[in-house]
Amino acid sequence: MLMTIQKKSSKVAPPSKLPLRNNSRSSSPGQRPRSILKQKPKTPKPQLVFDILDQIFIFVADAYDDADKFEYGRYQDLFNCLLVNRAWAQAVMPLLWSQPLRKYHLQKNYKVLKVYLSLLDITQRSNLKATGIEFPKTVKPAFEYARYIKHLNYGTLVECIRELCEKRKSKWSTDCFITVLGNILELFSKQGAQLKVLEIYPSTVKQRGIYAPLIGKDFFHVIESINRLEINGNFIGENEIYDSLAETCRNIEHITIRYFSSPSCSWQPPSASVVDIPVFLVQMQNKLVSLTLHNYPGNADRMCAAILSQKNSLRHIILKEIDFEKKVLMFKALAECENLETLTLCSCKNLTAEMAVPLWRAVFANLREVKVIPERDSCMPGGENVKICWEFKTWANIRNKCEQ
Repeated sequence: MLMTIQKKSSKVAPPSKLPLRNNSRSSSPGQRPRSILKQKPKTPKPQLVFDILDQIFIFVADAYDDADKFEYGRYQDLFNCLLVNRAWAQAVMPLLWSQPLRKYHLQKNYKVLKVYLSLLDITQRSNLKATGIEFPKTVKPAFEYARYIKHLNYGTLVECIRELCEKRKSKWSTDCFITVLGNILELFSKQGAQLKVLEIYPSTVKQRGIYAPLIGKDFFHVIESINRLEINGNFIGENEIYDSLAETCRNIEHITIRYFSSPSCSWQPPSASVVDIPVFLVQMQNKLVSLTLHNYPGNADRMCAAILSQKNSLRHIILKEIDFEKKVLMFKALAECENLETLTLCSCKNLTAEMAVPLWRAVFANLREVKVIPERDSCMPGGENVKICWEFKTWANIRNKCEQ
């Protein structure tokens, strides 16, 4: 029988079908491959701490001393920083919205108010719709803008809400106005806003009850941290606001009170019974640093008692357009403020040599600047300066030369 032997094929498998060679030395089953060990860990990108960013942006915001360039320059630079990344945006946003409402910027204030209204919840929106205010459909904001407010101009807020109600409703309604105002203040309270500066203009608001939401119990934690208070006008029929502010705000360091005189005569002040009420507000402060009185016509004895209650902490006093007739006690109280650093008497009337005597005898160890600015007589051509008391002028010159 013929037998045939077939030879095995000597064909080699293509490279694609060859088994891959493992170059890693696996001394133990749990050891990682060499390729994984060679990979370097990713280093995190360096980031500034939030507190450092906050201080940098505060410096950028305060870099403009010129009032004309302040608004544009400050906000333009901060807006540019806002677009860098989310961390910068979170640091810049509180500065941009710390003082959103400004005088004489009605269009910008109206846009700010619309942002606040977009933050209202469903219940508040339904209450406003019941009064006739309709809202356009808006996207929910990414930030809680209401919590960032630090400087509130209450008079500007009132005027802006009044403008809103007139635009959204054909007929003016007091209920609509009060509802919008209450919801905005409630929004500040819910989002945890804490005011540092409060400006109120009582003479520009003639409607009674406008300041009731501001001194409500639900708004106490918003105004209790106020550091600076500015009152511009005469409270007639709204005197309870002084008592409420005095009971709530005990740590105010800077108080400015400007009384409005009658338009018929520049030196016809409001009644003394009205202007003596803020004296209690001054007395209740723990540590008042500066006091500004503009056109104060009240009882000198009561204001002297208020100044004496703050004599250890007062550093700066400005008295402007005040008639000092029969108010000699005011300067005796100023002489007791031994820690004064600056004193300004601007356009004051009836300054006598008798009033200057307590200042000559007092010892002011820290007094570095005294300004005695004479008043201008509107009846004279060009408004020439009226001659000021020689004793006051001499004392101011001597004090200023000693500090140079």
